[in-house]
Amino acid sequence: MNKLITLGLSVATVAMLSAVTLTVKANQTIVGPTNTADITVKGQIGFDPGEGGETIDPEDWIKVKLPTAVVFSSTAGDNHESIKSAEYAIQNLSVKSVDVTVSDYDSNESEIGSYISDLWVKSTNESTNPSNNTEVQVIADGTLTHPEDELLVSIPPKFEEKFVIFGNTDKDWHAGFLQSNTYKEIDSSLKLKFTPVLP
Repeated sequence: MNKLITLGLSVATVAMLSAVTLTVKANQTIVGPTNTADITVKGQIGFDPGEGGETIDPEDWIKVKLPTAVVFSSTAGDNHESIKSAEYAIQNLSVKSVDVTVSDYDSNESEIGSYISDLWVKSTNESTNPSNNTEVQVIADGTLTHPEDELLVSIPPKFEEKFVIFGNTDKDWHAGFLQSNTYKEIDSSLKLKFTPVLP
């Protein structure tokens, strides 16, 4: 079995003062018998972000696309001592650079430290400047760190950067797993914040 600890991780954005200042594309699926859909529509009259003009609210520059959920798992190659995910992309669709920060990571699993000792979110950042790769630790020694606006990556306009999640399982859990082959799913949430980089 290749996945012994898996995480259903929802990716959210930090709440803005105005609910309409952040543009994040998301899809919805309509399944019968439902035959209607609601779509939020935001209009900007007198401002064209594609023209690069000044905007009333700096957050109007934000237009990003990112996953609504990501998954990591422990790996069979090292008997499930380590944790890793696939790469996930964040696309900056705006005409300004955007700083992406980790503003929180939380879980409803009260015993998360019994399964995971350390966990990081890391920018692979290979397409712009590999030397600026950054990682934010969200679990340290089995305890949630609750990071506040720690920089993950700065994404240039019309560009895409990727991130991964990696870490280590708890040693006691791992010892027990070798005896019992116990499987555990953990739900948690990662909150990202987007800030336009203005002159």
